[in-house]
Amino acid sequence: MSTQRHRNGGSRTVTTKPGMKRLTSDDEIPSEDVASVPLVDHVPLRRSQSFPNLSVNFADSYAFWLYYLVIIFMCWYTLFLFPVVQFWPALTIINICHGAVTLYLMHWRRGTPDAFDAGRDDNYTFWEMLNEGAQYTPSRKFFQIVPIALFLMACYECDWKKRYYFANLVALSFCLIPKAEFMMGKRIFGMNLGRQ
Repeated sequence: MSTQRHRNGGSRTVTTKPGMKRLTSDDEIPSEDVASVPLVDHVPLRRSQSFPNLSVNFADSYAFWLYYLVIIFMCWYTLFLFPVVQFWPALTIINICHGAVTLYLMHWRRGTPDAFDAGRDDNYTFWEMLNEGAQYTPSRKFFQIVPIALFLMACYECDWKKRYYFANLVALSFCLIPKAEFMMGKRIFGMNLGRQ
């Protein structure tokens, strides 16, 4: 018999036979004496490859990529419908907003809303969790190509004028520099540090 402590301060007593151990991963194969072990002991304590991080896996699908592009297009089209808010060229506004939003959502916010990770991903950003940190996967290439395409389209729309060019370049740098391989796990000036 063993007592397990939970984060909320409570505890629960788990009865297991001598020589039986609780599964620590869902990839582990339970022993032959499965019928006599309580069902709660079959639930793994942590995730593994067969139970991936669902908070970022949606970004690997082509459907999400299409959704992402449609959202950008709809924002661009909305600026054409309401020219009152157009103080700069439409694509420049879209590029700057895209840079700010992706910097916050992909590279600033840490953790995951998933309750099953038990705090495993609390110190990682969305970009660091995407494809489990593997570089140059199709989804990572997509998220790097979209800001470059937006930058080129925005600069072309404003005829490469310096004022708009530099604003678009800053927005592009906010999108691409945090995605670089040398920036994985880095926190500039100690900002956004997780619990150690």
